[in-house]
Amino acid sequence: MTDKKSSTGIEQDVQIEERTRHAMENYFNWLHSAILASPWSNNLNKKLLSYATENVTCCRGTCTET
Repeated sequence: MTDKKSSTGIEQDVQIEERTRHAMENYFNWLHSAILASPWSNNLNKKLLSYATENVTCCRGTCTET
């Protein structure tokens, strides 16, 4: 037996990763638009956007490590 994944398994992994990346990008774009449109103070908007950016960056880092 070999430890290599079948090509179908690899293709499924790639599709899952692409769908996840697309969903994250859509969420981040929505959050950015929502923050820009909110009437809250500008400092709060910047803080929320920095947390969201950090979370997405961290997640993308772990996605590319595996």
